[in-house]
Amino acid sequence: MFRNAGRLIALLAPVGTALACFLLSSDTAWAADYSVDYGVDTVNAGKDAGTVACQLKQTCKAKIESLELNVSFSLSWKSGEAIVKLENDDLTCCYFSGGGRSVIVNAHTKLSRLPFFKGTAPRGGLFIQNEPAGILYLRFDLQ
Repeated sequence: MFRNAGRLIALLAPVGTALACFLLSSDTAWAADYSVDYGVDTVNAGKDAGTVACQLKQTCKAKIESLELNVSFSLSWKSGEAIVKLENDDLTCCYFSGGGRSVIVNAHTKLSRLPFFKGTAPRGGLFIQNEPAGILYLRFDLQ
C-alpha cells in the first residue's frame, strides 16, 4: 500500500498545483467586485470627490480627509441595495433624513443624492429639526 503512495502523490501533484493556481488567480479576479464614485458638497467645509474599489460581503470605507468625513457602504448583490453611513469625529454630524445614522439606497440608480444634517438623533417621541450640513452623491459601478 505504501509502495504505491509515492506514485499517487506524483500523479496528484500537478492537479494540486493547478488547483492552487486557480484559487490564487480567482482571488485576484475578485479583488474589486464593484466600485463607488462619491462626491461630497458641504455647507461650510467645501467639496471633495473620489472613487473606492470594494468587495462584496465586506464593508467598504472611504475617508475624505479634506472634509474629515468617513463614508462606508455595505452592498447586497441580490437586492441591489446598499447601506450607507456617513460619520466624522463631531458627534453632532452626520444624520440623514429623519435623524438616521444610515440610509439604504438602490445601487442600480444612476446617481444617488443624499442630503445629510448636523444636530442630534431623535429620542423617544421627540421630533428634532436638524440643520443641513451637505449632500453626499453616490454612483455604484457594479461591473
